[in-house]
This record gives sequence, structure tokens and C-alpha cells, in this order.
Amino acid sequence: MDNDENKFEGAVRKEDLTRAGRSKSKSPSVLEQRGYQLGEVIGTGTYSVVQRAYSNKHKQNVAIKIITKANIPVDYLEKFVTREVSVVKGLKHPNIITFLEAIETTHRVFIVMEEAQNGNLLDLIRRRKYLDEETARRLFSQILDVIEYCYSKGIVHRDIKCENLLLDEGFNIKLSDFGFARGGMFPVDGRPRKCDSFCGSFAYASPEVLTGQRHDPYLSDVWSAGVVLFAMVFGCLPFRDRDRRRMLKAVHHRVRFPREPVVSDEVKRLIEGMICRQDERLSIEQLRAHPWMNMKRS
Repeated sequence: MDNDENKFEGAVRKEDLTRAGRSKSKSPSVLEQRGYQLGEVIGTGTYSVVQRAYSNKHKQNVAIKIITKANIPVDYLEKFVTREVSVVKGLKHPNIITFLEAIETTHRVFIVMEEAQNGNLLDLIRRRKYLDEETARRLFSQILDVIEYCYSKGIVHRDIKCENLLLDEGFNIKLSDFGFARGGMFPVDGRPRKCDSFCGSFAYASPEVLTGQRHDPYLSDVWSAGVVLFAMVFGCLPFRDRDRRRMLKAVHHRVRFPREPVVSDEVKRLIEGMICRQDERLSIEQLRAHPWMNMKRS
């Protein structure tokens, strides 16, 4: 993978770094009173910054997501931040980042979670340029595990992307950032509940999400997971154009694969089963039964 930041959504921007510095300079007094020893900034987002810390209370290193209220729209704070906290509180899975506590002050919200020692999946891909299929298969299996677990709880994540897939000390997946997640999505009379809102990241969003059509959000998560798998084995994204019209045109065509690196036909077929029309997209059960998922190490 080259250094072109436009290849991936969520690349760090100069204004994010400036905001990070502001948040860092203002937050210590509030957090130190609660036993947090603050370290360096380890991530930034549109409305937040993530800072490393040691917690005397939890006796471990943690990551603290710091959201400055003045920087964000009121409806975002009330809808997405509240949703993120309420969703993650009820989730316990080895491949989901562990929520520890939330602290709200007049000016900020602090979401404290376990630290992912090895950054995120995007960082790993950039370091290695692409992942070998054995590594990609192991990580993708964990992604399926956590998506399936969320489904069992009636939750759809709706923002699955490389930046939100963190890696722990053993390089295991830790799904994070549930700001766009939606609960209560259990099927009704055997039929999936539908959504019609756009959320998530442009480069990972399915055609039905991009166009605002009513859609099955479970299958939209499958599309996003397919984009992640493509990124792992090829080191780039299948659709990178930031122009909405051109992007929509691209995603309605069969996914195209780079010539390099050389990958197996099986993984290509699996990706085609996810990055495709909604009515042709594979379910989690079908993904698990796919030949590529059951290949033995040579």
C-alpha cells in the first residue's frame, strides 16, 4: 500500500491534529482527578481525539476517547454519542473493545476503553503493504465472529472499516466505535428490519446505503466486511473515488481486482459474494461455509 491518504477514509487531517492538541491541553485536570495518568494522542476523528492513559482505578493502560462538545452538532452528541455508550455497555465479546466507563462534564465527554496495543487494521496493512491470505483468513474469521455476535444481540454496527478494527497485543481483532450502531434490530416475523439512513464511511458503504434506499443493514455490514477483506489481501480499496456520482457508478459494476499481488481464485470469489447486489450477497452462514474460509495452511 502506498502513502496516498486518499486511498482510505478516515486519514488524519491537519485540523484533527490541531483539535487533538487543544483537547489534550484542556483535559488532564478532569481526568487526573479520577486517577488517569495521561499519555500521548494515539488517534483523531472528525469530532474526537483518542489519548492513551494509565488508570489507577482499572490497573491497566486504557484509551480515552475525548469528545469536545463545542466542536460537534448538538444532534450528533445527543444521538450518536449517547448511542455509542448505551450500545457498548451491554456487549461482552473477545473481539469487541471493552468499555470501562464514560465521564461527562459541561464541556466534554470521555469514553474510557481498553487499549489496543497494535493500533488498527489500516496501520497493519500500511506497514506490510498487504496481508498474506493465512493472516487475512484468521482476522476475517474474527470479524465474522464479532458481526455474528452483534447480530445475536439485535445490533448492527453500520461503520465497519479498517480504522474501526483495532488490534490487541496478540494481533486479534477488537471492533470499536459504535457511534453509528443501532440496536433493537431483531427480525420481525422472520423478516429483517430495514433502515434507510446513510451512515458509515463513503469508501466502505454499500450502494443501497449510498443511495438512501431502504435496506437490510445486516447485508450492508457484509458489504463493508467485503471491502475490508479486499483491503487486507490487495492493500488498497476497491472503490476510492470521492465523487459521489462516480462512486455510485463504480459500485454498481462487478468488483475489479488488481493484478498484483497475486491472490487465490477462492478469495476473489468470496469477495465477489460480498461486494455485489444486495439480493445476491452472502449471509454470515454462507461466508463461513465458503471454501476459502476452510482452506488449510499449506
